[in-house]
Amino acid sequence: MHRALLLPELLRYLFSYFEELDRDNWPMVPTPSRKALAALARTCRAFQDPALDVLWAELNEPNPLVKCMPSKLWPSIYRGEHRDLPFTEEEWSIFQKYAPRVHSLVFQLSVPLYRNILAVWSSAPVTQPLFPNLQHLGYEHFIPEDFALVPLVMGPSLTSLDIEVHPLGFPDLGLLASALQSCSYIRSFGLYGYRGDDQQVVAVSDILSGLTLLKKLRCDQLTDAALLKIFDMSSLRDIRIEISPHQSRLFTAQREFGRHTYPLSARLLSHRAYSMFLSPKRLRKDNCPIFSSATALLRDHSTLSSLRLHVKGDRDVRHRATIPLTTLTSLQRFVNLRELDIQVGYAYEFTDTNIKELVTAWPELETLYINKGIGWHSPSSITLSGLFAVTSTCSKLRNLCLCIDAVMLDALPDRILPQSQVLENLFLEDSTLQQPAAVALLLASAFPALKQVIAWDSETLLQTAGRENYQKLWQTVSASIPSYRWIMEGHWRALAAAQAS
Repeated sequence: MHRALLLPELLRYLFSYFEELDRDNWPMVPTPSRKALAALARTCRAFQDPALDVLWAELNEPNPLVKCMPSKLWPSIYRGEHRDLPFTEEEWSIFQKYAPRVHSLVFQLSVPLYRNILAVWSSAPVTQPLFPNLQHLGYEHFIPEDFALVPLVMGPSLTSLDIEVHPLGFPDLGLLASALQSCSYIRSFGLYGYRGDDQQVVAVSDILSGLTLLKKLRCDQLTDAALLKIFDMSSLRDIRIEISPHQSRLFTAQREFGRHTYPLSARLLSHRAYSMFLSPKRLRKDNCPIFSSATALLRDHSTLSSLRLHVKGDRDVRHRATIPLTTLTSLQRFVNLRELDIQVGYAYEFTDTNIKELVTAWPELETLYINKGIGWHSPSSITLSGLFAVTSTCSKLRNLCLCIDAVMLDALPDRILPQSQVLENLFLEDSTLQQPAAVALLLASAFPALKQVIAWDSETLLQTAGRENYQKLWQTVSASIPSYRWIMEGHWRALAAAQAS
């Protein structure tokens, strides 16, 4: 028997469409969606609770909660007038009406206001947790003395804790460690900003020793023992940490890129699974050099659907080295890939033929980024023909980043049929061209769903010769595509009508 939704549940589900619970939106800003939810809450009793639940579920700052506290406390909070003002549980009844609706609370600013709010909450005449249903707490606050008050808002329902600190103002983590002992459902933990101070590394590593059921972890550096422990934690699905140079001995390998030898770590430092029932399906690597050993490490992940390889290194060395195609062919074993994002800062030995052979292994690919955001910094041998070959081979591709040579158009046929019906975003980095009108017509013909073409906007390309000229040419291409598409759609309709008759 299927579970039926009760009326409040159905309304809550419908009202969620009014409010995209996005942490980039300030809760105090009267956006149309928040106004609509407030109006729904006032419409009738049946709408009130579901609308308020959605409206208060995620707060990117605690200021809305201040208005729910006794008004005599506001001067103490906003002006820092710390006075001993007695207040009763009855005066807190409004706060207690809204606090249980809060599921996510984030402190985003380093201002004394938050210290005052926490200080008032510490005197609240309530015995139960202030936020009995709070699941996520984010604390991006750089005043170390205030961290002693953070456990006030932590409760047994907490599943996600994200804290950013400052290396020069590292707090005492003793109370935080004690509070975490009562949070047995913590599945996501982030504590970062401290970088590599030895004492701070040890303090964070000690806290992690008590978190055994984590699915997501973000930290800076950790001790060797903590590193080895978390890599053996079977529940982890998303890891983002930093590895110090001396720790590379734990898992190192060497791989020659072109004429240069570059040290590579053989351990994947970030993997993400969005399925509760299968082995890890999404893996991501950020901010630590790995490449050649990645496939060896991932050999058991046959269901891998998303892989990101990002390598940081010396800029001058990177831009002189070249990655041969054979280095990438080992990734072809992951036949279920839907997302591949490679950002290693080297040039690539791609041609129209071999890049088509490479992507043939990934029929499910939806996103392919090669050096997105950093450019290729060398002439590309991929032409528009190669671009069309990639998109026709990967028919589900929606997002693509390549560097191409769009100057040579002679080898293309006079009429280009649609190559992909789903490609929406095309990033061409430091691609070259001379005839924007011709290229725009070809792209409009090949990609009916194309929304944007972006090139030469990466920071690493700012000093590259010819950047401004090429960027203007590609902007002309992007702006011209809608007009050409309208023309081509009329042509296709006429052609279809002629064939039908």
